[in-house]
Amino acid sequence: MRLLRYSGRVKTTLACLFLVCVPTLVSAQTENRDGHGSVLVGGYMGLTGGVDYGGQVVATYLPGGDFGRLGVRLDARTFEDETEGLFAMGVTFEAAAARPRLVLNLFAEAGATTHGDVVTGGGIHTTLGVIGPLTLGTDAAAHVIWDGLDTRLVLSGSLLVGLIF
Repeated sequence: MRLLRYSGRVKTTLACLFLVCVPTLVSAQTENRDGHGSVLVGGYMGLTGGVDYGGQVVATYLPGGDFGRLGVRLDARTFEDETEGLFAMGVTFEAAAARPRLVLNLFAEAGATTHGDVVTGGGIHTTLGVIGPLTLGTDAAAHVIWDGLDTRLVLSGSLLVGLIF
């Protein structure tokens, strides 16, 4: 009965959390998904932030089961001179799929550059199966490189090729 003593704002917040969290938890428990992932290599083009182009390696794995649509993502990028780059790790969420051919993931990640600057970012990652395990992938990402006074936003697009499993 202590809940009845809280203000209207607290009651509204709790009601919203209940309405959002309970259906999500119920739907996540009823899904029985197999684990799957991909390993892709390719290049990217930076639109902002002083990074023009570079190489990229992306690995994703979604274990399925109790984790449902959640998984992990590893991302490594080189900058145009290939002596520096960034490494990031984060979570990925399978937003839509017609598996095994087409998968659309949302991701959020954090990491560091080779100079020790902190990197945070996120975006959308799409894979399209071609023949067997061969797949094409694209990334549309936004990363913020936090390096003191020279913090910059890097918007980039990638084209990748690799394997799905």
